[in-house]
Amino acid sequence: MKRVLMRRLLATSLVVAAPYGWAQHSLTVPLEVESVTNPGLAPDGEGRVTVFRLAPRYEIESVRDDVRTVLTMGVAIEQSSNTALSANRNLPDVGYTLELSRPTSVLSLSASYGRDSTRSSEFADFGRVSVDSTQETGVLGARWTKDLAPNTRMNLGAVHTRVSYDAPLLEDYHETAASIAIERDRGEDETYSLEASAARLVPDGESENDSRAGLLFRYERPLSEVLTLTSEVGVVRTSGSRSQTDPVGRLQLAYAGERFSTSVGWARNVAAGGTVGGYLRTQEVDWTLNYVVTSSTSLSLRASRAQSLAPEDTTGSSFSARLLSELTPFWSMSFGMEHRRLRAADGRASGNLVGLGLVYSHPNF
Repeated sequence: MKRVLMRRLLATSLVVAAPYGWAQHSLTVPLEVESVTNPGLAPDGEGRVTVFRLAPRYEIESVRDDVRTVLTMGVAIEQSSNTALSANRNLPDVGYTLELSRPTSVLSLSASYGRDSTRSSEFADFGRVSVDSTQETGVLGARWTKDLAPNTRMNLGAVHTRVSYDAPLLEDYHETAASIAIERDRGEDETYSLEASAARLVPDGESENDSRAGLLFRYERPLSEVLTLTSEVGVVRTSGSRSQTDPVGRLQLAYAGERFSTSVGWARNVAAGGTVGGYLRTQEVDWTLNYVVTSSTSLSLRASRAQSLAPEDTTGSSFSARLLSELTPFWSMSFGMEHRRLRAADGRASGNLVGLGLVYSHPNF
């Protein structure tokens, strides 16, 4: 599934996308320099490291009759001034989506492969930093939507995920999941749905297999022309090494104005993790703000808190600010700062990041 999957996926994607010479293309090439203190968030601190990152990303999207295809390709090349604190990495990612539309149904097939630093992915998902390693993720998915009535739809979904690590502390696993949902529109913008799902988690190591079954009710409606509410509430039952029933849910309030937009959200979930080979109970709080300062300058703020509730008890929180200024129609300069905090069983830690970047972006060429 690793490099072989990525090569096959890329070759297949180019063949399928080739007939669409009129497709829309976009290219983004950020070049960034970051100064990071205590990158591993160790309780006693680990010094400072400078990371140089080049991350080009290309996307091609085409629509012909009832067929839509999207191909994305990217790679993040990182060079570190101290590989003992932050390793040099090449992190490719490629994704492909094929969507077939009919008068009363839509079939979507997708595949993706990507690599990421666990120092970033685990902190964002589980509020922890277990080890500085590389995570490889391959995903195959399918979704079929069928109209049952003018305002009622049925969604069937299936996804297979394979995750592996290059560090023995983390345990490789694969998960197969399926879901069925009934969605109903009430008016033009109000939607609610009921979803049932099931998944099977199989670790490669000595951990036991685990399974998950859930029921989720979702509701979305606009409160005004600029304010939207999204809510979910449900329950998940896991069976395996730690059989139990957990409440899950999500609540998000989003405001979108002409120059100012913001959202605040809370979520509680049961997700797969690599350190124990089973499902983890997680809780997240997230706030974002985007403000257009001038016609060529924008400011983004974000505060987040991710927590593993069980079987671990770790919390990671961060606050970041980023200023993006357009120099020419295709070139922009960015300046960003981030502060991270970690609370775990072995103590507390914090770290800071300051970054400066130059971004080339061509939305349609």
